[in-house]
Amino acid sequence: GDLAFRLLEGKCAKIIEDESAADPAESSRVLDALAHDGRSSDAFETVISEYAGKVASLVPDENKEPDVLEDVDAIPQVDEWILSRFLAAQKASGMDVSFLEGIWAKRRYMLFGEIFSSRYETLLALGRFSEEAAAYKRDRGDAQTLPGIFDGYVGKWHLVDRRYRELFFAYGKMPSGRFKQSVAAQLNKIASAYSAFLLDLTDRWQLHLMDEGKWPPADLTPQSDFFRDNIELAFPKDERGRRIGVIVSDALRYEAGAELAERLASSNARALRGRTSVSLAASASMIPSYTQLGMAALLPDGDMAI
Repeated sequence: GDLAFRLLEGKCAKIIEDESAADPAESSRVLDALAHDGRSSDAFETVISEYAGKVASLVPDENKEPDVLEDVDAIPQVDEWILSRFLAAQKASGMDVSFLEGIWAKRRYMLFGEIFSSRYETLLALGRFSEEAAAYKRDRGDAQTLPGIFDGYVGKWHLVDRRYRELFFAYGKMPSGRFKQSVAAQLNKIASAYSAFLLDLTDRWQLHLMDEGKWPPADLTPQSDFFRDNIELAFPKDERGRRIGVIVSDALRYEAGAELAERLASSNARALRGRTSVSLAASASMIPSYTQLGMAALLPDGDMAI
């Protein structure tokens, strides 16, 4: 027991000063071997459950800051301290999202990365949502026309929708506990901020929509041009094996399509690597924007009327 304790203490040498601790390099070698070998991982978990709390009690408060802890891979309390510090910062005046992103980029591959992944992702989504909602407030005054509002959403403001979705998705995967309860206290504020964003954006859109008269405005590509622009004009092409596929999905939000485009562009799948070029574009929907008319607008030639 004493050996296990001293080894775990030695692995925390950066944040604990104790001459009785085992050699840091040797401690890491022994404990990492235990943790990553399926035959001995249970033994590592026993060491953690028995001695992590005792080792954590030796860490002084000044060493429980994220900039000190980001490279310490020894006990789960390290991740708990990091998360609590960033959540406290978010409650106070807003966290440094890029700093947390850098820390999580390292820690996701450490010993307890999988255990804490949903908590890091939730906290990141919380910070990212706050950043995008604030950016919308700063930028919305620059969009004084219908095309300006359209371009603003396509270019940047859709990220408010995305971060809101990511926040609740990650939150739903978080295990119950004090940290989840602390985050829950922030969700009401986030929901209010999101409702305010939606109300403000739709009010601005409606105001300019009524002023335009003709729909869609000349500056916006209409949904009804989809088949001509993306299918008809792509043929005839004398390229053996060339195909065009169209996926029609009802109510797939633009922000979800934007994320799909990102994933395809960055995919390392063998079938896609070096063979794809991904672009994203938006068009103005039919009015009224209900399913039957929107679906019909994607089909080949023909007049549409109600």
